[in-house]
Amino acid sequence: MIVIFIVMMLVLIEWGGASDMAWVILTIISLAGALLIAVAVYGTLTREYYTNRLHVDETRCRKCGYILRGIKEPRCSECGERI
Repeated sequence: MIVIFIVMMLVLIEWGGASDMAWVILTIISLAGALLIAVAVYGTLTREYYTNRLHVDETRCRKCGYILRGIKEPRCSECGERI
């Protein structure tokens, strides 16, 4: 993001100076880019947290790892291991 900001500043200087409106536009673009990066990082971190958490809360068979939700007898329906 900083690289984009610097390039835009150089372009504005090359044009013979920057008006107040150009700096406002440059600031808005920079802040929008920073916000986009922050939202992407937040989404990635929360997705990883909730994905891992869903798998931890399940009761699993010690032998094969099969999820034991809804079984009717004390045996794993996948491998037959006694629970």
